[in-house]
Amino acid sequence: METLNELEVQVLRTLLAGDHASLAALRRQLEGCRVRKREYSGAGFFAELDVPANEQRAPVTSGRVRFGDVVADVEGVEHGVGFVLFIDNGTMTMLEGYTFDEPWPEQARLIRTRYLSGPRDLSKLE
Repeated sequence: METLNELEVQVLRTLLAGDHASLAALRRQLEGCRVRKREYSGAGFFAELDVPANEQRAPVTSGRVRFGDVVADVEGVEHGVGFVLFIDNGTMTMLEGYTFDEPWPEQARLIRTRYLSGPRDLSKLE
């Protein structure tokens, strides 16, 4: 297993920021989170996450949640990148990063993260 890279950590911290109870539980999961497997698709990546079994699960009512309201500027990617966090039964299982029809750079250097415009919709985390 590997540690999360700098981009993954910053994106997850941005995704999990806020006062919602599910976000608080997911932040605690992040503390011990490791990458089981990282796969590049050409236009992005999939990082399979491993959260210690003793970590509290997020109190989500849906068994499968896909949550992603964060985009970022990455060096060498003209149109930015997006992210989706996969949550299964209250546990983070995967982070997906993707470009908008551009190749994913070999060394993805994060410039900044931001939320999609408007207020955050956290209803998926209920």
